[in-house]
Amino acid sequence: MATKKKEQIPNSVAMAEIVRERQDMLSKHIPPNEVERFMDNVLSSISKIERLAECSPASFYKAAHQCALLNLQPGHFGHIYLVPFKQNVTIMVGYKGLIELAMRHPDVTRIKADLIYKDDHFSEDIANMQIEHSRSLGGDRTEGAIVGAYCRIWLRGFTEPTSLVLNRNQIDGYRKLSKASGGNFWTKHFGAMARKTVIRALLNGGEIPMSTQLRDAIDAELETEKQNEVLAVEPDNRVPVVKNVADSFEENESEHWTVEVQDVSSTQEVPSDA
Repeated sequence: MATKKKEQIPNSVAMAEIVRERQDMLSKHIPPNEVERFMDNVLSSISKIERLAECSPASFYKAAHQCALLNLQPGHFGHIYLVPFKQNVTIMVGYKGLIELAMRHPDVTRIKADLIYKDDHFSEDIANMQIEHSRSLGGDRTEGAIVGAYCRIWLRGFTEPTSLVLNRNQIDGYRKLSKASGGNFWTKHFGAMARKTVIRALLNGGEIPMSTQLRDAIDAELETEKQNEVLAVEPDNRVPVVKNVADSFEENESEHWTVEVQDVSSTQEVPSDA
């Protein structure tokens, strides 16, 4: 009598099962009131992101576990993204995620990251550690008009912030170092990547204290950026349509896009379209 072959479980089903089975492991690193939202975001990504279900369930769980360890919500919130690459799911840390992790250090009290456009008035007094930045209402806010980016981080016990300013050539130089320089995150949302670049460069400068979580996030981001391709996302009628993973990294050039956190103990509201 012939033995009936065991039916193979689809990857999407296996992914959901392994995450649900290990929810207790994931929830150890997430505040109780955030667990349900975290699980919903992770599980919805299986159907939302095209080719994610083609990756190995083990790599999917590993990526979800990395998100949990960092206590960052995956999805279109601008914190961290689940990105399929070949047969593996990797993570891409958004610049808002870097800011949130940096703010978790007790000595970091405030962070501001912003873009400089060609029609802006911008000046830096290095000797006195001062920056002046103002915008013209009729100024060009397209990505082609970006001429630089800067980040300022205030530390407890210091009057003046630690700052870093990068011009467009310097940002392009960092971009060329990444194997993902031609990927959708850079080509579609240069402004967001420029912010992330200057934030990470300042954090890596050695003057800003970093938590273990922040170091782990930077390491994970660098590893992900070594990948050569960012794959597409399947439009889903149940959620806002996202045509590409990078589209959830949407750059909005209005004033609210400037991220500034005043209080280390507070939680900042993140725009839903960021």
